[in-house]
This record gives sequence, C-alpha cells and structure tokens, in this order.
Amino acid sequence: MVYCYYRFNVVRIELPPLRDRPEDLEQLTQHFLSSIALRNGIKNLAITSTALEKLRDYPWPGNVRELQNTLERAAIFSGGRTILPEHLIFNQEHQINLNLEQAIAQLEINFIRHALALYPQQPHKALGISAESLEQKKKQWNL
Repeated sequence: MVYCYYRFNVVRIELPPLRDRPEDLEQLTQHFLSSIALRNGIKNLAITSTALEKLRDYPWPGNVRELQNTLERAAIFSGGRTILPEHLIFNQEHQINLNLEQAIAQLEINFIRHALALYPQQPHKALGISAESLEQKKKQWNL
C-alpha cells in the first residue's frame, strides 16, 4: 500500500546555506554548545572569540549539520572546557586532516590536563603511569 502525504508539501521553506548567513553562526554555535553541555552534563562549556572567528572564516560546505558535528568534536578535544581554535577540526576537503597520531596526542594532552586538575597530589596514579613518565609527557607537551 502506498501512502501520499500531501500535507507535507503545503509550504516550501528555503534557507540559504550557512556560508551565506554568517550572522546566524554565533547564535547557532551557542545553541549547539548549550545542547552539547546539557546532554553530556558539562558545566560552563564555552568558546573563545578566536575560535569563534575561526568558525566564521570556514566556508561550511556541510552546512548546519557540519557546524554541529564540529562543535561536538571540539567539546571532546577541549575536555569539556573552553573551546580553543586548536580544538576545531573541519571537514577534510577544506583543511589538512588531523591524522590518527595527532588525534591520539590531543587526547593524551587532555587526559593529562584533566588528571592534573582532578588529582593534584598524584596525577600519575590516576593515569596509570609512573611519575617519571608523567614528567616526560608534561615536558613533551609543554604542560
């Protein structure tokens, strides 16, 4: 049996792509950040003005959905804190890919920062590594 849904085609709404309406970017960004924070139990998820500027400079070929995915990824890379420009990773056709090695390095940096903040007395134990290894990692990542 075939159903026809004539009611869905009553009003046609056309929106220009996100790249043609940069004035919406900041409001959409704040909406998505609030949604991400609420969904993941994150308090005070914010974005710096330089990161917001980086968002404005991007052409958004994937439109609003790409913005949402970019902010989700940035929230992960920021460790649930303030999103910086280096946390923003765009679609591979428009920016050099973040390879697996770099992604792992960024996650390692975030884990170390998180452990240092939560366990100031013995962060190496929380990370499951020796104190010497932690010192080497801190030097390696300028932490």
